[in-house]
Amino acid sequence: MGHLVCHQRPDRSFFSCGQQWPVCGRCAGLYMGFACGGLVGLATIGAGGARREVSDATRRWRLALVVAALPTAVLWLLEFGVGLNPGSLIRWVGALPLGITAALWLAAVGRGDLR
Repeated sequence: MGHLVCHQRPDRSFFSCGQQWPVCGRCAGLYMGFACGGLVGLATIGAGGARREVSDATRRWRLALVVAALPTAVLWLLEFGVGLNPGSLIRWVGALPLGITAALWLAAVGRGDLR
């Protein structure tokens, strides 16, 4: 199933026990980050925080998502623009912030912080 969402190139993937992971390092970082952020989001979903104006919260989340996407974007540009090969571990680390932030954003939507 991994081939539906990922190129699965062996040179960009992790291996465990001699088997290639079903997604590349970057996708693994996104998914693992989303899982970690989801756990935090679930733990805080019942917490009633101070309500902000919807437009203020929306603006903050947009900025957070853009900032979280920067490491992935920079790495992608370096890979395809300059030809740099940072390796699977760096791709994984670069994708974690976006996965975490996306899950936290989804939790904020679930709490009703965003409409």
